[in-house]
Amino acid sequence: MTEPAWTLETLKEHFDALRAADREAVSTALAAAEKAVAAAMAASEKAILKAETAADKRAEASNEIRGAMVDAQKNFADKAETERRLKNLEDKDIATANKSIGAAQLWGLAVAVVVAVGAIMAIIFKFGGGQ
Repeated sequence: MTEPAWTLETLKEHFDALRAADREAVSTALAAAEKAVAAAMAASEKAILKAETAADKRAEASNEIRGAMVDAQKNFADKAETERRLKNLEDKDIATANKSIGAAQLWGLAVAVVVAVGAIMAIIFKFGGGQ
């Protein structure tokens, strides 16, 4: 009879070797995972810092734009002031137009009087001035 290939002793050695190989594989995998997690955390921190820097720059730019708009708005006239100035200009234009119309009417009247006086004098000299 031939002896069986496996004995209790050989099975124990075989399983012990498998368990040792498993432990080594798990240790290697854990070490690799820890390195990967550390690298991911470092990359995440870099990304967070970059995002915070970009957000700060955007906030500064927004504040500059906001400040420029406030400065520009200070130079704009408000509605009441603009309406008051336009009303003053309209009143001046109306007064000037009225003066122009009055002066034109006065000149027209003066010319009409001179023409009428001239016509009367011409009639007087023609019909009764020679005698």
